[in-house]
Amino acid sequence: MTLTKKTRYKKPKWAVEQIRRADGRIEDICEHGVGHPNADYLKELKEAGKLTWQGIHGCCSCCFPKEEVKMTMKLTKAEVEQIWVDYRCEAKPLNTTVRSLIQTIWALEEELERNVREFNDYVKFSNQRYGEVMTELRQAEAEIVALSYQLGMMGLTDDGQKDDGN
Repeated sequence: MTLTKKTRYKKPKWAVEQIRRADGRIEDICEHGVGHPNADYLKELKEAGKLTWQGIHGCCSCCFPKEEVKMTMKLTKAEVEQIWVDYRCEAKPLNTTVRSLIQTIWALEEELERNVREFNDYVKFSNQRYGEVMTELRQAEAEIVALSYQLGMMGLTDDGQKDDGN
């Protein structure tokens, strides 16, 4: 939404317009159509102790003009130009690196989910098999008890000898 009335926040020279986002943020829009948080707005939030994520934005470096670099850092024109070239050259590989890292994270998350599913299936199978083995064991114990009873009824000991009562 484009602001129809003037705000208390100064619009920088490089900004073509200033907008207020639905969440209340004030952004300066550059010639590329990128919204950059207004510096005065951020300063006000910081002073109020409310600045958290509001300064994060997709930046095309318009909000960091060369003149401001020179004034802030007291650099020569050649130094400012070199910083500018370095920044422009490093921004693209950095974005590529970040994208690559995000894709790697997504792939690792998918692999982890697959491993968890396989582990859960294994645990389910193991629990099922444990139940089957315990059932077989109980049946074997019942057979042993029944056989012992039969041996006792026949007057035989567990080793098959005749019990003479001693």
